[in-house]
Order: sequence, then structure tokens, then C-alpha cells
Amino acid sequence: MDLCFIKQTIQNKIYEIRDQCVMLDRDLAALYGVETEKPLRESFNNLRETISCFT
Repeated sequence: MDLCFIKQTIQNKIYEIRDQCVMLDRDLAALYGVETEKPLRESFNNLRETISCFT
């Protein structure tokens, strides 16, 4: 597969919302070939770890 095509495909999945670049969970899951809930679970785990570092 052409690298320019892959780069363009990923860039098309990134949205700018309130001056932040974001990617929808379903697009991120498809990119990594996992279920949608896995990236969400990982995000929540990372958030919990970050909060516990500051409390």
C-alpha cells in the first residue's frame, strides 16, 4: 500500500474540535485493529494513573 495513501487516510480521521486535534474512538480502534472498548479502557486507565500521581 502506498505510504502517501496511508498518511492521507489517517489525516482524514483527525478532526479539530475546540482547537484540539482529536480522533474518534472507532477510527483509532480500526487503525489498531482492536475493539472500540479497548482504547477507551486504556484512556481511562491512563487518566486514573495521571490523577493518582497528583493526589
